[in-house]
Amino acid sequence: DGSLGGVGIYLALCRALRFRRQEEHKKMCAEGRQERVVQNLIELEFPFTWYESQEFGLFRTYAIPSISKLLAQTRKFEKTVQKRYDDTVLI
Repeated sequence: DGSLGGVGIYLALCRALRFRRQEEHKKMCAEGRQERVVQNLIELEFPFTWYESQEFGLFRTYAIPSISKLLAQTRKFEKTVQKRYDDTVLI
């Protein structure tokens, strides 16, 4: 069946590229570039998990009653939601 062959090729390619990237990460760590390794892992291996965790962090922070009350009073969350999300991602 053609679709099984395509899946097999895709899995083999993923495996080869992952091992190649693993070797690159080992070299980067030896060179003291650990931050770049983490960035690669986030962007290439776990992008969905990373962005969902950022959104959850934002949600959880502003679900605290004292913070949400202050944001509602000042209307800061409504006006600067993208900035707050970007700041959460930076943390």
